Order: sequence, then C-alpha cells, then structure tokens
Amino acid sequence: MLPILVELFRIRRDLWRRGILIALVVASALLSQFFVQHSGNARLILSLANQLQFFLAGILLVDIYLEPAQILRLGPRIADGVPLCWRPCSEYAPYFSW
Repeated sequence: MLPILVELFRIRRDLWRRGILIALVVASALLSQFFVQHSGNARLILSLANQLQFFLAGILLVDIYLEPAQILRLGPRIADGVPLCWRPCSEYAPYFSW
C-alpha cells in the first residue's frame, strides 16, 4: 500500500491529488458498506479492507493541513458549493445501516 501512496504524492497538482484521494475514500467506503459488511466474515470485518476509508481520509486531512494555502486560493464559491453537495448526502444517509 505504501508504494501506491508514494506514487499518489508524486502528483504535483494538489487538486488532482486530492480529487483522487476523495474518490478513493468514497470508493473504499462503498466497498466496505456493500461488500465487506455483508460478507459476515468477522476476520474481514476487522481487517484494513473495512477501515480503509478512515485511513485514506486521514491521509487527505494531512495533505490539506500541510498545504492550506492552495485550497484557500479556490475562492469563496467553493465554500458555497459545500452545502449543495452535503444536502443530497444527508438525505440518503438514513438509508444506510451504519
């Protein structure tokens, strides 16, 4: 897993790297929700495959923490889009079994 993260951080453009990390977080959360949890295998539920989205979200937060100036240059319109993206997620959240 470490060589994949090293290759990911070789991407110089912050937006591309963070976009890929966000996509990986969402994909691993969906994988965990729909495949790992439904397998019923206790060993698989306790493995990294079930917790990968939290690990990748931490890597994303570290990336944002280390270079905050890049994300601040996006302007206020990005901050206006956050509630627009959050609203559909909050509508469908009760349908998932946490």
